[in-house]
Amino acid sequence: MNKNLLIKAIALTAVVTISSCGGKSVKEDTTGTTGGFTQPTTPVTDMKDDMKDDMSGMGDLVMDDAADAMDNMEDKASMLMDQIKDQMTVYFYFDQSTVTAAARESLDLHAKYLTMNPMQQIVLEGHADERGTPEYNLGLSERRANAVAAYLRLQGVNKTQISVVGMGEEMPADFGTTEAAYGKNRRVEIKYQ
Repeated sequence: MNKNLLIKAIALTAVVTISSCGGKSVKEDTTGTTGGFTQPTTPVTDMKDDMKDDMSGMGDLVMDDAADAMDNMEDKASMLMDQIKDQMTVYFYFDQSTVTAAARESLDLHAKYLTMNPMQQIVLEGHADERGTPEYNLGLSERRANAVAAYLRLQGVNKTQISVVGMGEEMPADFGTTEAAYGKNRRVEIKYQ
């Protein structure tokens, strides 16, 4: 049997099966003109309408579930933002641009929030302390910001959500010259847009 003929036979069987479903009776035709059977007492179009009504009810359930899921996701995103709002700065060791183990936990929360909110944009501002030349510190601050961006991308954040800028030593968080002050200046600030 060729493939097209088989498909037509299956389709015809399905139509006959559907038209005889739903408790609708089929009358025998004694005239012999239709192979012994007449059309169902209820037209197939009525059955289609019944099926559409049943399907629309299922659609309402799906829409309700989707709305509940969206509300749940918004609640989770809000809770995440509450957790990370005080964790907007990543600190680095002297002359280093490697994301520390301590910073990863905070960055993981940022990554979760950003993946749940794919339209959210951030700017990563890299900074350095005053030791070193301005040119070197500018490059170091940019490497730090890029390291944070790379870590977030590894956690699933889309690269289009992230902008990176190196600020060098020009905007210190602390103007002191102690190691503690320098430690506050070796940072990347995460700024949500």
